[in-house]
Amino acid sequence: MRFLYATYFYSVKSTWLKAIANGNFATFPGLTTSLVSKYLSNEIPTILGHRHKNKQGIRSTTAQAANIQLAPEPPAEEMYAKIIPLPHLICTDQTGQFPVRSKSGNNYIIVLYDYDTNAIIGESIPDRMTTTLQKAFLVLFNKIKLKGYKPSVIRLDNEISKDHLSLLEHVGLKVQLVPPYEHRQNLAKRAIQTYKNHFIAGLSGADPSFPLILWDTLIPQANITINLMRSSRINPKLSAYAQLFG
Repeated sequence: MRFLYATYFYSVKSTWLKAIANGNFATFPGLTTSLVSKYLSNEIPTILGHRHKNKQGIRSTTAQAANIQLAPEPPAEEMYAKIIPLPHLICTDQTGQFPVRSKSGNNYIIVLYDYDTNAIIGESIPDRMTTTLQKAFLVLFNKIKLKGYKPSVIRLDNEISKDHLSLLEHVGLKVQLVPPYEHRQNLAKRAIQTYKNHFIAGLSGADPSFPLILWDTLIPQANITINLMRSSRINPKLSAYAQLFG
C-alpha cells in the first residue's frame, strides 16, 4: 500500500479512497478501499504537499448576516427554459518560477484545465515568453484534440499578447478574458493549486538522493496520477484520465 501510495504522489487518503470506490483503479489487483483504510495513513509528503497558510484579514460575517432581513419571495410565475449546448471550455495559466532550474533548462509549468473531462495537464517550460507559451499550449491543446475533443472556448487572465490571441483564434477558440482582480473566474487558478499540491507531495516523497534538477521528469507521472484521482464530468463513472486518454 505504501509503495502504491508513493507512485501516486501521496494524494490525500480520502481522495484516493473515493477514486478507488468509483472504480478508477479497477485494473489494479488487490487495491481496495478496505486495505487502504486498514494499512495506510497520511504520510509526511502528503502533509508537505497539501498545507496552506491561512489568509489574512478574514472576519466572520455571522454577526452581520444575523441582522440582514431577507426580502419576501416574489409570487410564483410561469417560466420557460430553452436548452442550448454548452461550449467546451478549457483554461490555461502558468505557475510561478520553480526554485531550481531543471537540467533541461525549465523553470515553469503551464497548466491546462479541461472542464468537460475534468482533466488537469501540465507541461514544463523554460520561460514565459510568448513563443514559448504558444509552443507549450499547442502541445497541450493537441493532446485533447487528438483524442476527439474539440474545445471551443478558452478562458484566460486579461494579460495576453496580441500574437498569442491571434494563435488562439487561429485554432478556432473563442477567447474569454477574466476581468482584472477577478482571478477566481479563471478555473485554471484552482487547477494550478491542485496540480502544485499533487506535484509537491510527490516530489517530497522522492528518494533523498533524487536530484532536484530532474524535477521536470516527474511531470508525465504527475499528469497520469492526478487525473486517475479525478472523475470525469462527461461520465462520472470514469476517471478524468480514462475519459481523455482511454
